[in-house]
Amino acid sequence: MHEAEPRVGQIYSCLEQSEMHGGTYQKALPESGGEVTLIRFRPNINPNGPDIIEHGDQARIVEPIDMLRNHGSPLPIYKRISDGRWEYLGRYRVQDIADDAKTIAEREVICGWRPRYVIRLE
Repeated sequence: MHEAEPRVGQIYSCLEQSEMHGGTYQKALPESGGEVTLIRFRPNINPNGPDIIEHGDQARIVEPIDMLRNHGSPLPIYKRISDGRWEYLGRYRVQDIADDAKTIAEREVICGWRPRYVIRLE
């Protein structure tokens, strides 16, 4: 069993993250009990992460995004290092989630792909 709270800078697998925070180990926005438990991002497609994280239009993404919009406390954030290896960056609070055309177009130029949502963290 792992420590209850991960250490910043340490590497964890998705399974270890799931054991610590709950939720599935297979999603970027895992959820448990009606709440998102953490946020995972890949720096190769999120060049400004963890401050700005883009999310695509995957199946069933609206529900976790709505959960994030209503989540008041900071969430654990993990950055993908390589297959099965994620660096813990600390806890961040969701500041804003945008899905307007102007923001999406601006982020598409920066990221090189068209996101569905832009999540700003602090």
